[in-house]
Amino acid sequence: MNDVLFPRYAAAIGAADLARIATPAQIPDAFTLTGEGRLRACYIPFESVNTGARVVIVGITPGFNQWKNAIKEAQRQLSSGADPFLGRKDKAALSSKTDSGRIDAARVALLAQMAALVGGQVR
Repeated sequence: MNDVLFPRYAAAIGAADLARIATPAQIPDAFTLTGEGRLRACYIPFESVNTGARVVIVGITPGFNQWKNAIKEAQRQLSSGADPFLGRKDKAALSSKTDSGRIDAARVALLAQMAALVGGQVR
């Protein structure tokens, strides 16, 4: 996947009033990628892919807390004039500030153990 969606959603990210979004149902429609009935998939600014990765985990889906954290960090970077997807430093800053909660801590610990087994490190 080489298409970066961030530019398409930058205006919605900047306009999102996170203080008024308390549940997944309150995520503005501007973030909807697709949906059917009561279900929908929303854009989250987390598009960085490490093409040199030796291990790939498929199926980890960000939840509402991760969505809010990612939008908050993207807003911070946009307000500072940065594009979160231009440079590796910005990508790392965005991804490091979007993880939250005990599940993510457990996931990072698991990934660190996996990385040690293959002689790498978690980034």
